[in-house]
Amino acid sequence: MAKWLIISIRSLSCWLFIFGITGLFLRYASNHSARMRYVSDSSYWVYLFHLPLTIIIPGLIADWNIPGVLKFLFVMSTTIIICFATYHYFVRSTFIGKFLNGRSYSKKLSDIQPAAPKVELALEK
Repeated sequence: MAKWLIISIRSLSCWLFIFGITGLFLRYASNHSARMRYVSDSSYWVYLFHLPLTIIIPGLIADWNIPGVLKFLFVMSTTIIICFATYHYFVRSTFIGKFLNGRSYSKKLSDIQPAAPKVELALEK
């Protein structure tokens, strides 16, 4: 009986943690930010491109005589830099960016505009 209680408590705490994090982001991260819009625009490219990098880079540094944590940090930071650099210079304002995002964007952060406001539909009575 105690096993099911522990499982129930862990499940409930997981759900409450998810709702809590969602609430924090809705409360404190809902405002427009040019940087976050840029990250949002680049997310699909980063999603597609990061996997080959996370396979190739560890293979290249496998023989390095450094701790695993440093190798992990190197792979993570190198992957982030390569993904965002390739997005900025080769994807964002090209036909690839238009294919991935539905339109091409300017390379300047100052050109990033807030998303269009939500339009509420009036229900007819």
